[in-house]
Amino acid sequence: MPAYNNTCVELVRELSQQCSNIEGLRYEIIVADDGSSNRQAVLRNREINNWDCCRYIERGFNSGRAAIRNFLVQSARYDNIIFMDSDVRIDKDDFIIDYLDADCQGVVYGAIHNADSAYDASNLRCVYECAFEHKNPASVRNTKPYQQFRTTNFMALRSVMLRFPFDESFKEYGYEDVLFGKALKEDNIPMLHIDNPVTVNDYDSNAEFMNKTQQALRTLHEHRKEMEGYSGIISAAKMINRCLMTPVVRQAYRMYGERIYRNLCSKKPSMSLFNIYRIMYYVSIK
Repeated sequence: MPAYNNTCVELVRELSQQCSNIEGLRYEIIVADDGSSNRQAVLRNREINNWDCCRYIERGFNSGRAAIRNFLVQSARYDNIIFMDSDVRIDKDDFIIDYLDADCQGVVYGAIHNADSAYDASNLRCVYECAFEHKNPASVRNTKPYQQFRTTNFMALRSVMLRFPFDESFKEYGYEDVLFGKALKEDNIPMLHIDNPVTVNDYDSNAEFMNKTQQALRTLHEHRKEMEGYSGIISAAKMINRCLMTPVVRQAYRMYGERIYRNLCSKKPSMSLFNIYRIMYYVSIK
């Protein structure tokens, strides 16, 4: 797992306990710090090095979301790799077993669960993630497995990860996972979705989430040729352009964008306005 400015000691402890309880399982848990500026988090995470089969690697610089994952693949020694974010928790005693039992020779995506106790209607990220989760159980995700892939929680063969490394030109937040899914589809690498989630119960503030959203849309625009056919935003922007409405949408963004942004950063954010804002912002990027 990559870590940046957060502690993951309890998560590693739970993973270690589950792995050690499986008879005959050979495993390692690697946490790679991607140049954290939070020294307290780094000092706390160093505890991981005291445990059997666990490593905490401090790289001393920030390489980016794609590069740090590629580094972890190269550092791994076993054939199967489970990737997960370091700011989640595991609420399933059989989390590791469910991955090991999955019948797939490529990539298995386990998804995320949003803790009911943490639901906050005033938090845009929370509302967005909960809406996405409820619409996308494994049975639905498996109808379009490559488009539904996220790096938050998945298992893959190390050989697959070495053949299809994450694109390190993706320096900023967003969409490196979608491009990875596209590469797997084009090479007919099997992808299976299962209901084996990690739990998220800590969300970005509305302002932080909006900053990440804007960064992701700029990343999408920069890589729009590679991402064509894998993004609803790109499809919407092309339709707007075909209808000769691009100048109108850009004018609407200049007139109303700031007002909508204030709503999305408020305590009563609107999901409908969030979807409209993303399209307006993307179309207005030059």
